[in-house]
Amino acid sequence: MTRDDIIKGLEIFEHYDPNGDICAEHDVICGIALNTKISEADQKVLEELGWIQNNEYDSWVAFT
Repeated sequence: MTRDDIIKGLEIFEHYDPNGDICAEHDVICGIALNTKISEADQKVLEELGWIQNNEYDSWVAFT
């Protein structure tokens, strides 16, 4: 995953939750809660960028 992939994903999340928080741990960035309604088109883009839905973190995540 590139820096641009992470930035593009965060920009999509910003559209759905402008005041949302993100968190980062050792090798993972948590973007937005899974219960956030995201369009199918944006979900597809996120997946193409390398973001995945992760139940452990209850959010869309990017592993670095």
